[in-house]
Amino acid sequence: MLPSLLSSDLCSLHGNKDRLAVSTIWTFSSDFKEIKSFWYGRTVIHNCQGMCKRQSTIVFSMRQD
Repeated sequence: MLPSLLSSDLCSLHGNKDRLAVSTIWTFSSDFKEIKSFWYGRTVIHNCQGMCKRQSTIVFSMRQD
């Protein structure tokens, strides 16, 4: 179990707050069978809205595929 400083603050995506991250961006062929290019690097994530698990579940259940 993570200490509360990590689980509820440092590792959480709170709304309207920047977080440092390591990201990867992949570009695939049109049939998704081949990776055309990729990039790994340090980035900043800005989350515009913090959500609890219940809120995110509602948002994803409303998503149209």
